[in-house]
Amino acid sequence: CTAAIAAAAASFALLGSAGAAAETLVTRLDVLGMRALGAVQLTASPADIGTVDNVFDNDEAALMLSAAVNPAFVQVACTVSQTIHAFTVRLSNASYHRWMVESADTEYDLQTQSGTYALLVPWTDVYGSPLQIVTSSVTLAQPRAARIFRLTVRRITGDDYVHINEWELQGEITF
Repeated sequence: CTAAIAAAAASFALLGSAGAAAETLVTRLDVLGMRALGAVQLTASPADIGTVDNVFDNDEAALMLSAAVNPAFVQVACTVSQTIHAFTVRLSNASYHRWMVESADTEYDLQTQSGTYALLVPWTDVYGSPLQIVTSSVTLAQPRAARIFRLTVRRITGDDYVHINEWELQGEITF
């Protein structure tokens, strides 16, 4: 559905709005669709099972399991700034995780935590049964526009294999 909305919005933009006011919809960004169009680059910690694609496939049974890397990260780098309103993560196989999201417009700013850098979601604790997938969501007090978003997940209990099932970025689509 998100891909269809994005395609419709792109078609509308190409045809021109004939003076009509733009409308904005906040929805789950189709990160894999955006990557297929060359608008996103994905990077992540080394994986033991699965790939970074599993984190964005809308299938919480599929996952990216880090290769004994704790904390593990997933990064979305967009060619143009995206305005994000909320994040949702789905994690599994541990009774206690912590996660955070950072953003910046450049890799340098993200690495040095300077310039356009922002900590969007501070370390957030997630508790649950190791036999279940747990969901944690955070809505930002103010939407944030940036080109790069990085999720970092630390597994607190158990081994150093971090199970990231899904990461949703709720962002704006304007048409």
